[in-house]
Amino acid sequence: MSTLLPGWESVIAASHRGTKTTALQPRVSLRLLANTTLHVASADGAEEAIRLLGQTPLSSLALAARWSNAGRKLQLRSGSTWSDIRSMQPSYVAVAGLASDKSGQVVSRVGCDLGAPGGIRAFSKILRMRIPVVAHDLKQILFVAWSLGLDPQIQSPYDTRLAAISLRLGKDHRVDLAAGTPGDRIRVEQAARQEHDHAVSLAGQCAQYQLAYPYSGTGPSSLDKVLVDAEWTLRLYLAQQHDVLAAGLHAHLHGVEFPFAVANARIEWNGVLVERPRLRSLAQAAGRAADHHAVVLRSLGVDPPGSREQFFTLD
Repeated sequence: MSTLLPGWESVIAASHRGTKTTALQPRVSLRLLANTTLHVASADGAEEAIRLLGQTPLSSLALAARWSNAGRKLQLRSGSTWSDIRSMQPSYVAVAGLASDKSGQVVSRVGCDLGAPGGIRAFSKILRMRIPVVAHDLKQILFVAWSLGLDPQIQSPYDTRLAAISLRLGKDHRVDLAAGTPGDRIRVEQAARQEHDHAVSLAGQCAQYQLAYPYSGTGPSSLDKVLVDAEWTLRLYLAQQHDVLAAGLHAHLHGVEFPFAVANARIEWNGVLVERPRLRSLAQAAGRAADHHAVVLRSLGVDPPGSREQFFTLD
C-alpha cells in the first residue's frame, strides 16, 4: 500500500473543500431532434441552444448566414460596383447539425438572430465545436465572424464549394477558342464561366447529387432560405465524400485547400501592408493601364470601355 509524501494529504483535502461536482448531462433523444428548428431570439434561447448542442451526439455541422452591406458603394470604370467587405452587417446565422447514434441519423437546425441577446455568444460557441464545420464558401462565414468581432480557430473546416471546384478540375477547359471572331470567343468563355459557376453553386451541386434542394437560384436570403442552405450544405457534404475519397483528394483538401481558404480570406479581410508612397505608385500605374486599355477598346468600337454589350459584338 502506497502512502503520500508528508503534507500532500492536507493539500488535496484543501483543494476539494467547497468544490461542487457537476453531473454529466444526459444525451438528447434523436427522436426529439428530428425535423426540428430552434430559433435563438433571446438570452435564454441562446443558453438552451448551447445546452442542446452540447448534449447532442453531433458528428458535423454546416453554417449559412444572412447579411447586408451598409457601407458606401463605389462605381467602377467597368460600370460594376464595389463595396467594402468590412461594411458587412450580419443579421442571422443558421446551423444544421448531423446527429447520429445506434438508432440512426437526424438533421437538427438552429437559427441564431445575431441582434438578439446571446445570439453572437451562441454563434461563437458553435464555431469552437471540435467537429467538422462545413460551409458552401467558407470565406463568407469567416467574414461574418470577423465582422462580429469573433476570431474563430475552426478545428476542422470543410468547404463544399472548394471541394466541387477541385472535383471539376479539367472539365471546364475550353477546347477550341481560336475559331470565330473575338466576340464569339468572349461569348464562349462567358457561357463556360456561367456553366462552371452554376455547377459549383449549392443548387448546381445538389442537382448533380440528386438532392432535393428547394431553391433554383440565389435570390434574396430569407430566413427560411438561410436555414435551408445550412441543411442542404450539410447533406451535400455527406454526398461529396465518396467522390472526394475516390479521386484521392481528401488529404489535399484538408492539408492544402481548406487551410489556404482560411489564410486567403484573412488576407482579403486585413489587406496587404503596402507603404503609402508605393500605394500611390500602384494606383497611378493601374490608372495608366486602365487609360491605355480604354483607348484600345474605343478604337475597336467599345465606348464606353466598360460596355459589356458592345464588348460581345467585337469582330
